[in-house]
Amino acid sequence: MSFCKKMVADVLHEDGILVIARGLGLHQTVARFVRLYAKNRDHLVFVLNGRAGLYDVYRQLLLAGSKKSVLKNLSFVDANVSQAERIRLYRRGGCIFITSRILVVDLLMRRVDPELVSGLLVLDAHRVSESTTTGFVIRIYRRDNHVGFVKGFSDNPHAFLKGFGKTEKIMRSLFVRKLHLWPRFHLKVSQCFAKCPPRVAEITLPMRPGMALIQKLLLKLIDACVSKVKSSITEADLSDITVEKELSRSFDQHLRQRLDPFWHHITQMQRQLLEDIKLLRKLALALMFVDAVTFMRMVDLVKQSSMKQATKSFWLFIDAADEFFDAVVDRVFRIEGGSSVTPPKLHLQVEQPSKWKQLVDVLQEIRAEITAGNHRMSTDPPVRVLIFVEDSFSKDLVTRLLTTCAEVVVDDHFDSYLMWHHHRTKAHREAVEARQRAGGKAHASRMSRALWHAYDERIGDQPDQSFSESNDDAENTVAQHSTVDYWLGEAKKVGGLDNSFPDWKENIQFVWREQRGKTVALTKAIQNLKEQVDSLESTAPTTSHEVATRDQSRNGCLFFVRMLTHLLSESTEQCSDGHSKGKPPKKKKRQAKTQAEEDDTGWYLLCLHRCKNAVDLTVLACSQDCRLHKSG
Repeated sequence: MSFCKKMVADVLHEDGILVIARGLGLHQTVARFVRLYAKNRDHLVFVLNGRAGLYDVYRQLLLAGSKKSVLKNLSFVDANVSQAERIRLYRRGGCIFITSRILVVDLLMRRVDPELVSGLLVLDAHRVSESTTTGFVIRIYRRDNHVGFVKGFSDNPHAFLKGFGKTEKIMRSLFVRKLHLWPRFHLKVSQCFAKCPPRVAEITLPMRPGMALIQKLLLKLIDACVSKVKSSITEADLSDITVEKELSRSFDQHLRQRLDPFWHHITQMQRQLLEDIKLLRKLALALMFVDAVTFMRMVDLVKQSSMKQATKSFWLFIDAADEFFDAVVDRVFRIEGGSSVTPPKLHLQVEQPSKWKQLVDVLQEIRAEITAGNHRMSTDPPVRVLIFVEDSFSKDLVTRLLTTCAEVVVDDHFDSYLMWHHHRTKAHREAVEARQRAGGKAHASRMSRALWHAYDERIGDQPDQSFSESNDDAENTVAQHSTVDYWLGEAKKVGGLDNSFPDWKENIQFVWREQRGKTVALTKAIQNLKEQVDSLESTAPTTSHEVATRDQSRNGCLFFVRMLTHLLSESTEQCSDGHSKGKPPKKKKRQAKTQAEEDDTGWYLLCLHRCKNAVDLTVLACSQDCRLHKSG
């Protein structure tokens, strides 16, 4: 686009911060600078705040618009790159994506001379401050180099308005004097878009009755919490807060700015009220994006975590809270019948989002227009329809919706909810059933009993089928489950395994090749995986993406538990068969193991840092020879 050339020219001739609106091509603009400084090795330019994922994006952009020789002068440096390799890359020159922690160490240790650095390209400039590592790197660079350039880039203009003098502080941290602003209403941008205006058809859908009732109750709870804050914090002027502002995305920021001058006077109970407001607002926003079953699961997690707190949340004791919980359940199912002997029955009545049907109708309308419009030849390229969604969870949901149907998606979500509820209440159910067998009364809620009964009817016997050995097909089942190909096929059926365990195929092959028969390692691995599942269940995600990520991680852990349990039972049977044939086990001399040897036994499940979009879960397959398969 024509305005991109103007943006590049402005920043190229004068150092500064380029702040553009979202969607105007920030990555394409930065890729022009990367291509410029990566053409030859006369320059040494560092790109800060560029993660590994962004590095791959820029590699693809460079491949699309230039020769492959440019990639020879492009590299990525993180903690996995050795010191000698980093020094070699510094001497070679080019454009280097590097983490701030690595660069600050190399600058302080003089492994790279700041005077030889041509300049810095700083991504996400709105995150830079004097207290950040990136700001420290720029300060060290400017202390010894007054000639090199520093150029910042950001597509988050709202971040420059947070706090007092935020823009001035960012510019001071970057040592720049120029701020280049390119909003959507910029003259060159609007002229470029006016040449090819889009034809927009906006469809407004009414809310379903259950959704409207839940939103009304949530507004009551939020308004009650806000009124409590107003009455308890008299120093701040909160009179302009209205119901409309309570649902806006910037309400939390607006409320925090009002309370910042008095934050040191706010008590723990008042801060709990502010957290409750934030939580209820997240639920109100999630109501518009997720289906009824996923929303019910989010509410259950919120209720569970709120009840575990030492100081109970204020909104739980309001009458509208009970109505809210009942309305959430009524959108999914109703409970009928039941007594002290027979469990109540659960009847599904899931309220499907109206936008699901509307999406299918729009796609069918587009297909009808294409079919009836012009006579397409068989050699013509296919017509592609691009659907934009907010996150990966929505993408997976829409894909499943279009490849199957709404009823199948709802049933899968409800089955997943039943499995989650069964795992969370398994110990309580066993205690209740034991009390019933002893002749006592069942101390379980009617809803829990109905969900347990629904779990037994819908999916109760499925988890054990893969390990069931019937009298007719016992030998065939064991032979089938004792092959690595079978478990590779089973892994492909687990949803989201590529996200939660990126190297699942290598890990499965490693287990079957190296860990068969090692009962100690398998037992420890199963224990660690079950502990990880418990820790995942104890979390309370508040967004649809966090719920989907947690479900994918849990399903992956449960799959590995199934496979390792089968391997453990196979190893135990082999040992028992050997003993039954009159072969006593050999007695080995007991040797004291060092701590290092203890740490090298078994499997370990590590939860890596929580990223912006996902939680990376990685299985490290670790044997006696300390062989590792890593990912993430």
